Amino acid sequence: MPPDCEVLVAGGGLAGSSFACALAAGGVPCTVVEATGMQAGSAQRAISLTQSSRRILSGLGLWPDLKPNPIKRLHISDQGQFGVVRLAAADFGMEALGYLVEAGDLHRVLHQRLKTLPDVTVLHASRVESVQSTDEQLSVCIHSRGERRTLHPALLVAADGSSSLIRDHAGIAVDREDYHQSAVLCTVNTERPHLQTAYERFTRHGPIALLPMTGQQAIMVYGVHSDAGQQLLEMPGQEFAARLQRAFGLRLGRIQLHGERSLWPLRYVHARRQWMNRLVLLGSAAHSIHPNAAQGLNLCLRDAATLAEILSAAYQQGQITSPEVLQRYAAARRHDQKRTIGFNRMICRLFYSSRLSARALRNAIMLFLGHSHLAQDALVSRLSGLHGRQARLVRGE
Repeated sequence: MPPDCEVLVAGGGLAGSSFACALAAGGVPCTVVEATGMQAGSAQRAISLTQSSRRILSGLGLWPDLKPNPIKRLHISDQGQFGVVRLAAADFGMEALGYLVEAGDLHRVLHQRLKTLPDVTVLHASRVESVQSTDEQLSVCIHSRGERRTLHPALLVAADGSSSLIRDHAGIAVDREDYHQSAVLCTVNTERPHLQTAYERFTRHGPIALLPMTGQQAIMVYGVHSDAGQQLLEMPGQEFAARLQRAFGLRLGRIQLHGERSLWPLRYVHARRQWMNRLVLLGSAAHSIHPNAAQGLNLCLRDAATLAEILSAAYQQGQITSPEVLQRYAAARRHDQKRTIGFNRMICRLFYSSRLSARALRNAIMLFLGHSHLAQDALVSRLSGLHGRQARLVRGE
């Protein structure tokens, strides 16, 4: 039986919808299965986009609609230690070290674009229930608006999150680690202007980050032990603000809460392989990492840009289901994924340890970074996502 769609994208979140936009730009028809849209807590989540993501979204013509807030400076400190790292975009000849948008805004812009693309079909209020695979075809059972239907795509891209049903159905093993941490997210107003400076401060309870938005408003991400997360979520506002103030300090004056709080468990999930016959894992289904250094979504966007580029070339040659095509994708992304995920996990091991040796080592590293321009260049290059072999969209083409 011939396929009834070329590429079926399971998951209409940020990774899946970005990939669908990039795929359509390459001339490949696709169908996107979206379950529920953005949840309320997710919509208010701040997304930090790197230079690589700016190029990807600019190449797709989406950047002007996002109205991003630039991060001009970065201040990194470790509570109770001397080492401090201060970075300014101007010192590296950059407009910004990164950009902040709300997840809901990015989701809205992506889905507005999907509506305009003639080669993209979006199945709203739908979910994949099961997948059957043979050498000849895929059969994907979808529950859509109270009815069941079966599609036979040439290729299935699973972007259905870190608890991916499709990954589990395919029997792909994963490595997991529970950091025993949760992140409490909230919007605050600061007494003094933040001057477009992002702050990351490591404390004995976990990291606390302040991400600058418009005016004197900012998003705060407060990392705490999992056992304390729900308590902080339910704590009276003034008491919670005082807790934030003690952890962050008075560098921006008094902090006032603005709006609701949300809670996010922090875990590491990494699929041991990212493709099988006619199936590719994308986004958090492939790898979900700690939000430190804000690399998770940015890595997924680089994956999406590369996969779209490789599939577009294969589609023109009628080889979209060839195993060699998916092997080429895995090889192209291996180095960037290994470096980015390794860097992320190293930060977790080093900065969230209370051992005296770890504290001494991270203080030495912070002192070194604070005074070495070469080390700062290397750090900014890594955080930008522009290093190594990248897709044409990342190269600005």
